[in-house]
Amino acid sequence: MALVIVVVLMVTLAASAMAADSYTISVKDGDTHSYKVFQVLSGTMGEDQTKLASLAWGLDATDDAKAGSVDDFVASLSGKSDAELAALVTGKVTTTGDGRGTVSAGSTLSVAPGYYVLVDVTNPVADNDALSLNLVQIVADLQVTPKKGTTTSDKKVDDKNDSNDSEDAVDWKDSADYDIGDDVPFRLTATIAEDYANYTHGYKLTFHDEQSAGLSFKADTVEVFVDGNKITTGYEVVTTGLTAPETFQIKFANLKDIAAVHAGSVITVTYASTLTGDAVVIGKPGNPNKSHVTYTNNPNDDQGGENGKTPDDKVVVFTYKLDVDKIDANGDPLTGAGFTLYKKNSSDEYEAVGSEVKGTDMTNFLWKGIDDGDYKIVETTTPDGYNTMSDIEFTVSATHSNGDEPELSTLTVNNDKLAAYVDAGTMTKVKTGSEPKVTESGEVTGEIINQSGTTLPSTGGIGTQLFYIGGGLLALIAVVLLVTKRRMTAE
Repeated sequence: MALVIVVVLMVTLAASAMAADSYTISVKDGDTHSYKVFQVLSGTMGEDQTKLASLAWGLDATDDAKAGSVDDFVASLSGKSDAELAALVTGKVTTTGDGRGTVSAGSTLSVAPGYYVLVDVTNPVADNDALSLNLVQIVADLQVTPKKGTTTSDKKVDDKNDSNDSEDAVDWKDSADYDIGDDVPFRLTATIAEDYANYTHGYKLTFHDEQSAGLSFKADTVEVFVDGNKITTGYEVVTTGLTAPETFQIKFANLKDIAAVHAGSVITVTYASTLTGDAVVIGKPGNPNKSHVTYTNNPNDDQGGENGKTPDDKVVVFTYKLDVDKIDANGDPLTGAGFTLYKKNSSDEYEAVGSEVKGTDMTNFLWKGIDDGDYKIVETTTPDGYNTMSDIEFTVSATHSNGDEPELSTLTVNNDKLAAYVDAGTMTKVKTGSEPKVTESGEVTGEIINQSGTTLPSTGGIGTQLFYIGGGLLALIAVVLLVTKRRMTAE
């Protein structure tokens, strides 16, 4: 009986020791990542079974690591973030070969207590995802949670109203409207991944921008900022050798060369593009352009490739069209007129939008590529035999949505002589005026009437002086005739 008891106790203690010296690493169901496991430190469980004791360099520690003190290395780990811990391990452990094995969803790996480096070997890795490098202490069963963050990107456009000085402040949105010929300000941003410190081999990042046909990129306007502070080195603007429809790149060969960059840093690029006459799409759906970022997403890749890609982010620049017909009082087309369009600036002064629109046989007048704001149409050439019309002052107002697919929502004018249309299919009229015509959307239309007849000269002009002189002479002649007649009668 004593022998049986001793044997049972020995087996129990052995089983208990075995259980304490072997723990399981697993991956959460649904996680598509796979990890190779490398031991940097070995150890035994302490008396309280929660801490490691008797630490020594592990099976996969490098020779450089073994030349140093284990105690000093362990002390350096205290109080460090996950990214900093992973960075400290670099050079201390060999991450080539099979290590202690590979684990992924649906499988487990048994390891002894110690410190391990888990190297993410997922292939391929999805866009907008990143590989991870984790340092873990094994003192119990572990389910891996990837300690990684991904770089994100964003694109915005500044929306201004030239006629309203209160809108001079920068207003970054997903959509804006501008006149043809305006310089349109854009902003690109990239937020650096949380595990940036893990990338000891380097970190590449490139902004890719695609402009539509109506936008002409101005490379000399590019400015780059790190967390709001302007930098002038560490990047290049690339405009040649690109595959259409890509317009330009802002390329960082290695962000690690820019000391100000850290995990969570925001890299900002601002630039301007001119809205040109090639902006053939007027109004809805506008002139779309988009951007994305490629970046290094594998901290274990000593080649520092750019295998990560953020989703495309689109913004839209809208511009509108003014189309008016010249008619007489009977509604018939009238030739011989010339018109100039003026736009009010933020100082409440009108400036000409281009030159006079005029033609001998012209009865239709078109201004392509106008913005929201305050305008007036001035008849600068009047047909023979007709009165010069009064200036037509009007305001164009527009609303457009933000989000993944920005759209022109409303287009209105505040003058009943004009009508505005947003949708070419329904041609919905949002102001009274002439009947809709089937044209492309984003259009303001109307009819301008000239009345025939003679207009009296204005008060105070040379014409009234002539009237005064002529009237005076007639009165003088009448007085002379009256006096002469009376004298003749008296005689």
